[in-house]
Amino acid sequence: MPLLVQDSVTKLGAETYGAVVIAGSHAGIYAAYLAAKAGLAAVILSDAGIGKDRAGIGGLAYLDRLGMPAAAIDAMSARIGDGADMAARGIISHVNARAAALGVNAGQTAMSAAELLAAAPLTPCPTPPPETEARKRLTEAERGGVRVHAVDSVSLVL
Repeated sequence: MPLLVQDSVTKLGAETYGAVVIAGSHAGIYAAYLAAKAGLAAVILSDAGIGKDRAGIGGLAYLDRLGMPAAAIDAMSARIGDGADMAARGIISHVNARAAALGVNAGQTAMSAAELLAAAPLTPCPTPPPETEARKRLTEAERGGVRVHAVDSVSLVL
């Protein structure tokens, strides 16, 4: 099974279908949705520092429900948004149950985890139910003519 490295799940092409991908995106739900929508077999993303209500890794459970193994890299071990750095220096911090069943665990290098996943008999993720990206103007936060927006990912900045 192909093992690919990408800087973002927002730009996955047809060549990633059925592949195991290390991507520089956060492991939140919308990024996980994009990985599933692309038909990846497994994905490794950044934990993005975990964040409030564990939003940085919320996509791991989402992908588990869809049947896709997934893991997150400790944001302090590699640069988010830089797939090559995540593949070279990333250390796994969190895994979903499907990835754990294949031998992926916290403390492994991202590349050794990805190689385990690529060696497994995985299939492309089935098409998930539609999700919408989150882009919201925070009107209550306006001060002095400055508009403040909240977005799921920097790729949503207009």
